[in-house]
This record gives sequence, structure tokens and C-alpha cells, in this order.
Amino acid sequence: MTHIRQRFPNTEELEALPVITEGQADDLHIDTGDFRAWLSRTGVMDGEPYENTVTIETLTFGRWETLGVYDGDDPPHGIPGATPGAFAGEY
Repeated sequence: MTHIRQRFPNTEELEALPVITEGQADDLHIDTGDFRAWLSRTGVMDGEPYENTVTIETLTFGRWETLGVYDGDDPPHGIPGATPGAFAGEY
């Protein structure tokens, strides 16, 4: 039986994963080849919308595009273009 993720990863779950690469202000924690999740190292005082901003990207025609951002302390159940299961290959 396949476990279907019910929400996007929260801050604690992302921080528990290794950093794949460091961006200018974000750490890449998940890269499925189709979707990526970045956790910002900056907060509201630096201009981020949340203290723990997570950015979700998707690969479209060979280019990474931002699908949306969310509060890592209150992850959503979906954003337009992706479901939480996308990180487990469950589209």
C-alpha cells in the first residue's frame, strides 16, 4: 500500500533532510527531478513573506519555475500545479 502525503513538508521535516545545494538565500532539501523544495535561510525581517518560507519549483520545458511559496510552519495541502504527493512521485 502506497502512503500518500497529505501536506507539503514542514520546516522541521525539511531541516532534517540533507542540504543538496545552497542557493543565495535558500537551501535545497528536496529534488525529485520534477519538483524541488527550497527552505529560506532568511526571514520576515529580510523581506520573506514568512519566517520559514518554502519555495516549490517545477521543471517545465527544461527550466525551473516557481509554483509557489508557503509558510513552513503551516504547510498547505496543495498549491496550484502540485500536490504534496509530488515529492513521492504521486502526481
